[in-house]
Amino acid sequence: MSRSTKAELAARRAVVADMAAEGVPDRLIAARLGIHERTVLRDRKAVGAESRWAPDAPEHGTQARYRQGCRCQPCRDDNAWAHREWCARNRARSAP
Repeated sequence: MSRSTKAELAARRAVVADMAAEGVPDRLIAARLGIHERTVLRDRKAVGAESRWAPDAPEHGTQARYRQGCRCQPCRDDNAWAHREWCARNRARSAP
């Protein structure tokens, strides 16, 4: 693979920013442009494009965000807590 020139890099980042503004997921942007998904993420950060999460997405540290694919530690912790609570409720229901 050859390294991009500054002009090519700027053009690619503009395309990534436009697609991100339309709400296209990183994986699809990467497939359409023939680049790695991490490159898309790096380009998004470079141009200050909005995260791949929708603006109305739940906050970090919630089970809802975990269900959307976030695997940060607060989201994993909340999901684990919610799962433990669910298990406890089901055990209580099935007890004679």
